Amino acid sequence: MSKHLLIHPETNQALLSVLRNPPHAVMLTGNAGSGKEHIGRWLASKLLKTDINNHAYFLFLEPAVGKAFSIDQIRELQSFVRLKTTGSGDIRRVVLLTDCHMMTIEAQNALLKLLEEPPADTVLIMTVVGDKSLHPTVHSRVQKIHIRPVSEDQSQNFSPDIDRKLQDKAYALSGGDPGLLLALLEQNQGHALSVAINEGKNILSSSVFQRLTKIDEISKNKEGIEHLLIAMKRISKAALKQAISKDNTKLKQRWLNTLKSIHNCEKQTNVNSKLLLTDLFLSI
Repeated sequence: MSKHLLIHPETNQALLSVLRNPPHAVMLTGNAGSGKEHIGRWLASKLLKTDINNHAYFLFLEPAVGKAFSIDQIRELQSFVRLKTTGSGDIRRVVLLTDCHMMTIEAQNALLKLLEEPPADTVLIMTVVGDKSLHPTVHSRVQKIHIRPVSEDQSQNFSPDIDRKLQDKAYALSGGDPGLLLALLEQNQGHALSVAINEGKNILSSSVFQRLTKIDEISKNKEGIEHLLIAMKRISKAALKQAISKDNTKLKQRWLNTLKSIHNCEKQTNVNSKLLLTDLFLSI
């Protein structure tokens, strides 16, 4: 496995198995922040045995920000795999589809037709948060690999030169999910969840009035709300763990209540975003 890839040993073995005997479709599952896209790109480059940047037979598809994975994108995929490939390798074309849990039913049905009659020289790599959002038949047509969180020891051994306090903080906030963990260690402000964590910290430390003034802006981006809730939950869990370790009953109760409010917010569907955020920001 690449020395530049922070990954759990069981995930490592599953990826090596795919490289030894490539299936026609692989589904990478894991938490938001587990690094599925990064691992998918790494896997694609290994399957094609070359750099995938500007590669003629590599296609990357993702849903537009705040929107579902559409039927039009699956049609683009279908057109791409109809093209004849050149070369002598067994695998000459790879498609990486990210955030497939956001795929419409229509798009899933179209994808199924391709999964049932896949081109012999092609591997589809899909990334999914959780594994319950897609039709069971889609699951039955793919080989799944779960991107597991890494251990604290793995994290420290991977980045021995980084300050130990920063490592401990990054691990607590990421829960060991490799993608977010590396973004926090490298202080990558371009990572969506890393940005959301900074926003979450700001909200949790603000007054109720200050929180409420942010609602109009936050509510414009549905995906941003999802990332914010994930980030606030991670921050609260890390803070709760610290409160327990210090036997601070007051802070322990505060973070338990915050986690309960976030959980209640996540359970609500088809609710106006502004009302949802208002209820949450008043209760935390």
